This record gives sequence, C-alpha cells and structure tokens, in this order.
Amino acid sequence: MPVDKILAIGESETASSDAGGITQALEKLGLWPFRPANDGSLEEGNQVSKPYLLFDVGGTLVYPDPEVTAQVCSDWGYQLSAEEILSSFFATLYRMDCALRETGSVDWTDSFLPLGLVAKGVASKDAVDIIAETKARKLPQGLWTFTYPVVRETLHRLQTAGFRMAAISNSDGTVEQQLRDVGLAGYFHRVFDSAVVGVEKPDSKIFHVALAELGLEPDACIYVGDVFMLDVQGANRAGLRAVHIDNSGLYQDWPGLHFSHVSQLADALIDGTLALDDERLTVFRS
Repeated sequence: MPVDKILAIGESETASSDAGGITQALEKLGLWPFRPANDGSLEEGNQVSKPYLLFDVGGTLVYPDPEVTAQVCSDWGYQLSAEEILSSFFATLYRMDCALRETGSVDWTDSFLPLGLVAKGVASKDAVDIIAETKARKLPQGLWTFTYPVVRETLHRLQTAGFRMAAISNSDGTVEQQLRDVGLAGYFHRVFDSAVVGVEKPDSKIFHVALAELGLEPDACIYVGDVFMLDVQGANRAGLRAVHIDNSGLYQDWPGLHFSHVSQLADALIDGTLALDDERLTVFRS
C-alpha cells in the first residue's frame, strides 16, 4: 500500500501527528510489528545476513564446449549432438564420483572428457584426438568456456537478491579467465584456483585459504559443486554447508541435498525454502 494511504489511515485514527497514530495504522494493516521474511538468511546475533555462496566452476557454471566438440566429432565421422555429448560427460563424471566414493581415488580423472565420447561410441584413440582438436579450435580460449544464458541469469538473480559470491575450483590456473570469457567473472568477489592456491578439493585447506582471505567463518557460507566426493565432502570437512548440483540426475540414492541446476538452488535461496539447518547440508561433518 502507498505510504500516503498508510499515513492517511494514521491521521484518521488520531488527531495527533505523532508516531503512535502511524503505528496503530500499521498494526491494523498487519504491517507492524515488522517480521522479516524467511529469505534464507543466517542469524548473527541481532543481525540477519544472507549466506555467502561459494561456487565450484567447471561442471557447475561452465562446461566443456559441447557445440564445438560436436562439430569436430562430425568432421571425424561421428554424428553426436551437443546435448548428447554434454549428457555423456556428466554421466562419466558420475562414474568418477562413484569410484571416488568406493575407493577414494581415480586414476583417470584427466581423461574423463575422451571417456565421455567413448561412451557414445567413439573409438578410444579417436576420442583423445577429437578432444585435442577441440581444444585447438577453441584457442585462445580454453575448452571450458561454454555456459547457458540461464546460468548468467541465475547469478544475476542471486546478486540482485543480495547474495555475495566467490568461486573455489580445481583448475589449471585458468578458471578466472574462463569466467571472464563467458561473462560471469563480474558476479564473484574472488576466484580461488587450485593451481594458484597450491592445494585442491577435497583438501580442506583450499576452503580455509578462501575463508581467511574473504574474512568469513565456515558457518556463514554454503558451497555449491557438482562432484559430490570432491565438493560436498571437501566443503563439509572444512566446516561449510554444501549442496550438490546433480547434472546427470543419477544421485537420487546418495545422501546430501541435490539440485538439478543452479537455477533451482537460486529459487530455494531467494524464496527462503532452503532450510539452513537441514542436516543434508552437512552429511560429512563429524
């Protein structure tokens, strides 16, 4: 309701122009006493602040370019759509996550991109060469410089809603440039690249470095990532809440809190339907 109408109601209740009349008017309208909406904020003493969002980058916000990869595959005689390629990459990451969960290590982490093509019927040697050629065609940018408009829209929504954001990602020293290349860098206060920091997820140290430089406590943050055993486990062990982005749709039986896309997470944060005391956010805390 417009302020002038609220004030008019206040004047009709009392001839006095003091605050009492306005307060009575607000009470009649149900606008007083003021009670903030449940907007996903954290209680800090008498202050309320929104959780600081820390994002993984590769697989969560940016992806290996499936369109250029599809073009190269076609040149090699393999007819695969961009959607098929990206879906297969996500399924291969899930297999990697399963291996990490079962054994604690995977010896083919660096080859999961060719393996994603092999899973779609590409010969193993051809898959390696196709990825190499795709990387060459993407120069001077890197392979991981593809995103969807909805990702940019989601980060803009979160920023507009007052959420502060930074990135913590396992990479080769290029993740900040990747974010610039796809137009996402401006949403993040800081970017922490494992190759620059000198330690990678799931090691808690990379989270501790980021928290120290940002001046944050673990409980003030939520980490968001797509590889469960690296991102959720690493963040939880460092004392942070964490949510998982399930790109493949294959994690229904896993513990934790899963969203199919960052846009769904943003809906829950902005609407206040994500309960910050949800035990699924801290499945690895001891």
